Amino acid sequence: MKRDIRQRCKECPDCQASKIHRHTHSALTKRPQPSDRFRSLHVDLVGPLPESHGMTYLFTVIDRFTRWPEAVRLPDAQASTCATALLHHWVARFGVPEDITSDSGRQFTSALWTQLNSLLGINANTTTAYHPQANGMVERLHRQLKASLKARTTSSNWFDELPMVLLGIRSSWRVDPGCSPAELVYGSTLRIPGEFLQPHDALTIPETSPINHAFCSTPYAAVPQATIGLRSCQPRSSQICLCAQRLP
Repeated sequence: MKRDIRQRCKECPDCQASKIHRHTHSALTKRPQPSDRFRSLHVDLVGPLPESHGMTYLFTVIDRFTRWPEAVRLPDAQASTCATALLHHWVARFGVPEDITSDSGRQFTSALWTQLNSLLGINANTTTAYHPQANGMVERLHRQLKASLKARTTSSNWFDELPMVLLGIRSSWRVDPGCSPAELVYGSTLRIPGEFLQPHDALTIPETSPINHAFCSTPYAAVPQATIGLRSCQPRSSQICLCAQRLP
């Protein structure tokens, strides 16, 4: 009977003329790649985690251009705590960004966070609810952080393991810019603990990294090289419009 009713509704001229459903399909928009370092950030929170040295949350930040990550240990997830972490651990080191992308959590939609962005001249963007793809860069950082911390810790002592985990992420070579985040920030690779056993000549520049060659003349000469790599291997998150939804 249901099949007959459905077929009858499809064939009814009056129903087809009056019950018109129009769906507006919004095209996905590519977000423009930042032209320089520390201009565009993604921020988020991880937690609550098992308490370690009184800390239960991580305030995470990643730069869209260099992919440089920061993870600040927090005792709570209050807006004031997140604002202080941003000021002390990012702005004090790398300066004020042009824009920040976050989810719609209460910390990032609070009056305090809004006033901080207004005071510093930051354009705050929030992602659409239930669409974490727009903040996918920091979400992938979370996945990497959790997997690395789980592999290194046998208890809840993630507090002491976090700095070395961040060292590994910062010194890892990435396909999109063609170098590690540390190379784009400092102009050279970081000396990691494994190199203590087999020291190498610090002046040797790998042929596979044009970023290092560009940094030999001036650090800013490496920016165009990295921009080409980022555009040719643009992550999927940059193709998601912050407010668009893909309808079936």
